[in-house]
Amino acid sequence: MCKILARVLLCLLVLTACGRKKEEPVKEPQVLNLVPSVIESESWREHTITILMVCDLEAEASLEQTPWASIASRVITGNGQTSVCLQLEANEGDEPRTGTLVASCGKSSVRCKFTQQPIGSNPGIYNFGTEEVSFDELRHQCSVRRYPDGTASFRILDPSEGKTVVFRRLPRDPVPGSTVEFDIEQNWMSSQPLRIPVSATLVKAGDGKLWLAREDAVFIVRI
Repeated sequence: MCKILARVLLCLLVLTACGRKKEEPVKEPQVLNLVPSVIESESWREHTITILMVCDLEAEASLEQTPWASIASRVITGNGQTSVCLQLEANEGDEPRTGTLVASCGKSSVRCKFTQQPIGSNPGIYNFGTEEVSFDELRHQCSVRRYPDGTASFRILDPSEGKTVVFRRLPRDPVPGSTVEFDIEQNWMSSQPLRIPVSATLVKAGDGKLWLAREDAVFIVRI
């Protein structure tokens, strides 16, 4: 009786072992890349960037500790290539910030670091041609003149170099998102005319300052 029972148990063990599926080994990619692997200077504005994910197998894309960006879309373009579109929020702070896109397949992973520049807060003119004006409180002087019609002028002066930039016809109580038209009179930027009419969008206002933007150019003024 014991022999019969042992044989039955042995048969059950054999059947169970035969019924188990063999675990397939995890496939590792021969090719796994993100192109480019580094993006050093993206605009502060809200916008999208596209990164190419290349893999000979099916890979996953994810963002690592980057709450200010999201994956807007993934488009397979063929030949193991996928275009990953990232949506970046506007960086209205003072410091650059760096995000990370991760492509993973099997046990392999690669990363793309992308850095977004800030809009900043220091008064001046930025990304407007090849020259910029940046207020230095140790070297420069600045002043605000307010007028009865509700406008103001803001001046930055470099006494040692004899350079001046004056922003005229600035509104003192503008609405964010509105278009602001003003004039710049200057001898600071040699590549620019002495008088520059500007039409820009008010990005934000606060702390006695206005942030005005036209395309990539940023004008930060005191009022």
